[in-house]
Amino acid sequence: MSNSTANSQRNEAPFSGTPNVGGTERIGVSPWSMFSRRGASLASAVTRPSKARVAFGIAQVSVVPLPWLLPTEWVFGRFLMALLAIVLFIRTWELARGVAPAGAVGWRRLAYLAMLPDIRFSASAQEARTARRDSVKRLLRGLGKVALLAALLWGSSEWPVVDANVVAHVYWLLISAYLATSGICDLLAGLAMAISGHGAAEMFDSPLLATSPRDFWGRRWNLMFRNSAHRLLFTPLGGAQRPVLAVTAVFAWSAVVHEYLVVASLGTTSGQMSAFFGLHCMATLVQGHWARRRGTIRLARPIAVALHLAWFGGTAPLFFDPLMAIVPVHWFTR
Repeated sequence: MSNSTANSQRNEAPFSGTPNVGGTERIGVSPWSMFSRRGASLASAVTRPSKARVAFGIAQVSVVPLPWLLPTEWVFGRFLMALLAIVLFIRTWELARGVAPAGAVGWRRLAYLAMLPDIRFSASAQEARTARRDSVKRLLRGLGKVALLAALLWGSSEWPVVDANVVAHVYWLLISAYLATSGICDLLAGLAMAISGHGAAEMFDSPLLATSPRDFWGRRWNLMFRNSAHRLLFTPLGGAQRPVLAVTAVFAWSAVVHEYLVVASLGTTSGQMSAFFGLHCMATLVQGHWARRRGTIRLARPIAVALHLAWFGGTAPLFFDPLMAIVPVHWFTR
């Protein structure tokens, strides 16, 4: 959701192609002409403009209800199923809109659907070897984060003061959430890279060092979601030319996705996710408006990081309250 062209290009690096006027990407042979010779199939349905709406409709109907296939008492299981449904929903949406990676054709679509971070398709055997070598680094990094998370969970059990102090508990949750989310993503990405030989973009970029709401949401946190929202909503709605509309749409979509996670898991919601993303939307819009009218405020980096951590810590309970009712932290603590 960053308004900066340079940052947009950096985060869009996994995607070498850009959409043409027809809404699909040039990859040598036209995807719909290639698949038309092989007969009607789902692969052609999601690349032909005439079938895009059908593919998107199928995704909406068949993917969204997946969590409700599990018993209501399986709260965490329904949460995981909802996460899977969201990823499949977004990926199918991108295929229908023709903004998927240029190499996502034929059977490669399965790799695109299966890999959680944005995929970087290998174009040669050398690139595949590089991806598999990098997968070891990704796996080791993921294991290191999981080990740190285990230490935090152990510390919370040994020193209950962490839970008793509201401020300490909030920042414990922030760090734990980052380690858990990024650690799991690193492990999944590393495994997928080792098996497929394709690369995977980074999902996070040191989010705890963010200096502002725009820096956090636009450049550092959940870059897969950020990039997909940029392609599907921010850019089509005008991007930097219509920042209020585009930014609001992206945050509204994020609120919908997170409320869906809560409702799918718990069966109800109190709207805290909507309040959280609404506040961060306003903060991002205010920051952007100020930057356009009066220029960017320059602060020493440690001060900017501290101020953003204070802002995030103050609003974080809105985000974590419903999640703590879903994620079984008690499984790992005494």
